[in-house]
Amino acid sequence: MLFAISAISQSGIGPGPLGILPTSPSASAPWLVAICASFLEAIQQIFILVLIIVSFLRVYHYKTNLLVLIDINEYIFYFVSVQNLLKHVKSTVMKKPILFSVCLILSIYINAQSQGPLNGSGFSTEIIAGANRTWDFASDAALSDDLYANFGDISGGVGSYTDYLMAINFGFSIPPGTTISGITVEVECSDPNGRTSDYSVRISKAKTVGSGERALGTPYPASDAYMTYGGPGDLWGETWTDGDINDGGFGVVISTQRNAPGGTTGGRIDDIRITVYYNFGTLPVKLINFAASKKSNSVELNWTTSEEVNINHYEMERSTNGRDFTSFASIASRNQRNQISYTTTDTRPVAGIGYYRLKIVDNNNDIKYSKIATVHFKSSNQVIIYPSLWKRGTPLHISNPNHEKLTVYFFNSTGKLAGKTSTTTSDIKLETLSNAQGSLLYRIINEKGELAGSGELIAN
Repeated sequence: MLFAISAISQSGIGPGPLGILPTSPSASAPWLVAICASFLEAIQQIFILVLIIVSFLRVYHYKTNLLVLIDINEYIFYFVSVQNLLKHVKSTVMKKPILFSVCLILSIYINAQSQGPLNGSGFSTEIIAGANRTWDFASDAALSDDLYANFGDISGGVGSYTDYLMAINFGFSIPPGTTISGITVEVECSDPNGRTSDYSVRISKAKTVGSGERALGTPYPASDAYMTYGGPGDLWGETWTDGDINDGGFGVVISTQRNAPGGTTGGRIDDIRITVYYNFGTLPVKLINFAASKKSNSVELNWTTSEEVNINHYEMERSTNGRDFTSFASIASRNQRNQISYTTTDTRPVAGIGYYRLKIVDNNNDIKYSKIATVHFKSSNQVIIYPSLWKRGTPLHISNPNHEKLTVYFFNSTGKLAGKTSTTTSDIKLETLSNAQGSLLYRIINEKGELAGSGELIAN
């Protein structure tokens, strides 16, 4: 801190001890103008010092001791470099905006940060109903060292898939009080035989598989290369706290599939790494609740907030898959500190399961998302599961007259994956629903990867 202040005082901003006040106003200026100019200059310099102090306090408060030393030395280096730069700037007028800009940039740099990429240290195989292969040497996906987690040959036809490879214990230490803004997963993989694609890539939260699917059926390259999922603004359909990221159960699950007939699959994974993006700022609003409910042929969205300050507007977003959202309405914020409720209606809901979330935007264009809410509308000519009121232990059927290969995903009321199974008959394998209870939403995918049907199942 002393180095930083010294850099300011020696940069020619002002002759005082901290460079805050000039010694005297310009002799040619009227006394009132001179006093005003001195006052404005003092305010400007105080603001610069506040930026520096706040920056260092944030570093001290949020970082570990090791990172504090690294960051402070880094910032001292920045200020000394700026000081040397300013020695060559002869115009005193130019020195002030240069130093002000540097302080502002450093403050922004501190607010928006990332951690990673980090590698996991916990690896296991998670069973998926209907999978044809499991993983061998799962822990060899910990580092990029040409030692591979693999699954050998996936038997069956095109679309046959493996169990999940779960990677957790990434050792994140996200500072408390931060806002998580995005997650990137990178998978170093290959298949020299050219017969493997990704089948499912989902986030793990507290060792529970999330509902946000990021796999696109992309083929694995012939030689090792990283495939990227998510990004700096992708929360994978979840809401996050620093504790969720730092938890040992945070990570990713990966399943692969055969994408070509004949021959032997040679898919393998060499490395899995994750980067988490966060910032120290939090939106000045408290979201108390958010809900979506079916009203005749429309969907009513309701949410309640408090402590709204500097919020610009709310956007309502809709999705058919829980991953790709589009905005269909916007409401201006009332900016009330007391508790206040909002309501809007989606007059064009999607057939099947609709996913809704609230996008909160403040006046600085910072964004925060609500949890995802789901609503189900039946669609015509779709595959369904029956009976819709199902007692565990009794048969469960699916309308599949053409004996297609259908994959069924079951989700609980919060949108988390509760089970997955495949069938080519009119019967549903019950193992995946052995612990099911209450309302379950389901999505049925055909061999082409298309949505064949969706609905709701009540298990008791």
